[in-house]
Order: sequence, then C-alpha cells, then structure tokens
Amino acid sequence: MRRFSLLLLLPAPAVSSIEWILGSDRPNPVGGESCASLLERYSAPKPPSTGPPRQMPEELVGDFTMGGSIELGEFFVDDTMGGKGSHYKYPRRDIDHMVKGAAQALSGQTRGGRKNDHWIIDALKMHAESVKGADVLIYGSMEPWYEALMIAMHAGSVTTVEYNQLTYDHPDITTVTPQELPQMVQDKGGFDVALSISSFDHDGLGRYGDPLEPNNDLRAMRTAACVLKPTGSLIMTVPIGPDVVVRASSN
Repeated sequence: MRRFSLLLLLPAPAVSSIEWILGSDRPNPVGGESCASLLERYSAPKPPSTGPPRQMPEELVGDFTMGGSIELGEFFVDDTMGGKGSHYKYPRRDIDHMVKGAAQALSGQTRGGRKNDHWIIDALKMHAESVKGADVLIYGSMEPWYEALMIAMHAGSVTTVEYNQLTYDHPDITTVTPQELPQMVQDKGGFDVALSISSFDHDGLGRYGDPLEPNNDLRAMRTAACVLKPTGSLIMTVPIGPDVVVRASSN
C-alpha cells in the first residue's frame, strides 16, 4: 500500500487539546497526563539499548494493535547499529552548503532536494514571520536539512532533540538528548515553533533506540505542546492511509 504524508500546522492550544478520535469506544490513553508527568517520562534515563527486537513482544501486541483492530505489517530496520548507537556528523562546510540550498528552495529556484519538500517549504513560507527570530525545536534528525531551512529563514535559534548522537558543526544549531530537553525548555521559557517531520509516527517502535511503548506517538504530540509557548506552533508531517503497525520480521 502506497503511503503519503500529511502536513499539519497546529497552534499550541490545538495540540494540547488533541482528543483520541478514532472512535468513542477507544479512550484516550494519555489524555490524563500532566505536562510535568509527560516531561518526566520523556527525559527519564533510558536503559542501554540492544536494538529493536526482531519480533514485537507478545505482551505488547494487544496495545500496539488496539485489541487487534489494527493490522500488523512486517519489516525490520535497526537504526541503533545493533544497540551501539549511531553518530551523525556534519561539518560546518556541509551545513553551510545546505543553508545555501535551503535559501534557493525557499526563493523558488529549486523544489528542495527531498520527496514532498515542496509541501513543507510552501507551508513554511506561509508562516515565515512566525519563524523569523523564533526559538525553533526540531524532533528527530539524521541530517540537518530542516535545521538549514530554519537558518535560511532567519530563526533566532535552532535546537534538535534526538535519541542518537549528533555532531552538527554550526553556531546556530544546538543538539540535545531527550534527557537534556526539559532544562532547555525551562531556560528558554518554551519554544516558539516546533517541527516534527515524520518522526512522531516512529516513536515507541524502538527503531531509533527509543523505548517500546504503544502510546508514545500520542505522548510525543502532547509533550510537544508542553514545550511550546502558549502562542507557539507545531509543524508536523505524518503518514496517512490505512492504520497499520509495522513490526520487526523474524526472517
């Protein structure tokens, strides 16, 4: 089944009031958690990862599939390098090159270098004034392309939060782990803009060393609301299509 991406731009109040709307018989499993509880859970020290399991633990199948109402698919991807962890490194010259390319994409000279980039770029251009001078948070990153877009749009600061290790050599980019994020939120008083480009839909599946947790995609969105200022906005893309949880294959 072919999958597409859906781009959503939500102000913080809308995100914080997300309801579990797939059906009245499906209660929101995380709706009662406070921001303090969500941030504590998000930043809690994680046990050393041995990589995602090749098969979903049987005791979690019911929760991941909402009692069997969601189809299971099979595929195996381990971006933790067998539990050793990944380290993505980009020197200053490479990031400067990305910023130049981002400026060209924003000016319409190119359509961007990534699939469906034109959707995201068009949306960002519509909200350029919100980004200019803003403290921007980016969730999940293996290359600093969206960071480069934010720099090209004259963001005040760009922070990337990621489970795995990052070295992005640029004075306008700060990288933090989930454990370090709450302190930065406190120091800044919250972020003006947050970006999640197809990252929340992976949360809780273990692919990137994150803990296995059936409801972590919902928690990720609620946590994003908690780190935004009251007037902040969340820009995110998610896959659309039939509900399916893709588990690891034993083959």
